[in-house]
Amino acid sequence: MFSNIVSTFFSRILTILVMLFVMIFNSNQFGAEGVGSISLIILNVTIIQLIATFIGGTTLVYLIPRRDPKLLLKLSFYWALLANLLGVTILHLAGMIPEGYTVLLFFMALSVTFFTINLSVLQAYEKIKALNVFQVMQSLILIAMMGVLLFFYRYRHYSLSIDIYIYAYFFSYLVLFLISFRLVLRLLRKPTQITVNQPIDTENQPSLTFWEQLKEMAQLGFWVQIANLTQLFNYRLSYYLIEFYVGRKPLGVYDMGTKISEAIWVLPKSLSLVQYARLSNTDDNQYAQKITSILAKISTLFTFVALCILLILPSSLFVAIFGPDFGEVKKVIFVLAPGILSISFLTIISHYFAAQGLYRINAISSLIGLCITVLGGFIFIPLMAHYGTLHAILTAGVVTSVSYLSSLIFSLIIFYQRNRALRSVFMIKREDFTIFATEIKQILILKRKR
Repeated sequence: MFSNIVSTFFSRILTILVMLFVMIFNSNQFGAEGVGSISLIILNVTIIQLIATFIGGTTLVYLIPRRDPKLLLKLSFYWALLANLLGVTILHLAGMIPEGYTVLLFFMALSVTFFTINLSVLQAYEKIKALNVFQVMQSLILIAMMGVLLFFYRYRHYSLSIDIYIYAYFFSYLVLFLISFRLVLRLLRKPTQITVNQPIDTENQPSLTFWEQLKEMAQLGFWVQIANLTQLFNYRLSYYLIEFYVGRKPLGVYDMGTKISEAIWVLPKSLSLVQYARLSNTDDNQYAQKITSILAKISTLFTFVALCILLILPSSLFVAIFGPDFGEVKKVIFVLAPGILSISFLTIISHYFAAQGLYRINAISSLIGLCITVLGGFIFIPLMAHYGTLHAILTAGVVTSVSYLSSLIFSLIIFYQRNRALRSVFMIKREDFTIFATEIKQILILKRKR
């Protein structure tokens, strides 16, 4: 597990560095308004992708060790195609897709969805290093394609537009879906590699028909994606409100501050990725609780230190890097900081519930946060918009932080009720390091055997 965490962490760091370059390019070439437009298009893609993985998606990580992987993959792709068609149609009719982007948005969302399904299969087989390679490749292909398109636009003397980023984004996911699909097909020919203390008894798992499997995937996927969708709206509902009340340029500033802040989640996401794959392949709750406790503390400590460093940086540095439109980015980061710290803790706790098939808990947690986001956003953002755009976007940040904190409190209460171990989640003990060292030893032993 430790080696996978390290691999995931450094791959995420590399991805963040590449994406930082992309953010700098977009901010300087397209300004705050262009960044705001890009954020809305990608948000639409993300919403469609989440709906398209109601059947399949991250539930594959839990189901593949227990069911027929080939049938699971077929059902995931069938639903993804149908959901993408429906999703794009609804967004088009609702007027939420910019003119001329409807067809492109469909293929963007479809390629992202199919690639996401493939990554879930890799995660189920605990092919974490391969998964990390693909995620790094996506960033590298994106930036390479942007370079090609930039050269083409300048060679043809075209005016620069956000199409450079949009087309590069689509191409990167399309290429990686095709490559990752070949690896997935090879993996499906062999069983999942169980490497945990108490493996799942796959021999006694019931064999399901096509419709029974579809029903199970829908039941599990419903709560997973309800949680993901509500969490997404917790993250991004303020985008629509800011764009509606104060315009796309302030949205670009808020989006930049959000993305910089969320980059700090590199370690929590790295830890949770490996944690989910590992705990999904075990029925040992005591083991799962201990690992979750250790990772939660490591995640939160790292995030706190990273936030402190980020907040020390002067505002002039952000202007120098991203351009004159982004002078208020540091203020956005400041109001988002409590929420970012809360999510770093919540990410680990929520993946503990997910690995145990308790998706409903995560859904309820996200719904609690969403209620606060909706109430706070619709009441306070338009109210503060009367005092200026800066007040509006800072209010959005405060509402978001309160939402994140509320979700965390609920999840901690449930975690305590199930484990009676809330204190151990916060208190760092010598035992934590012993358990962590044991995990490393197990990895080394397994590698020698292989």
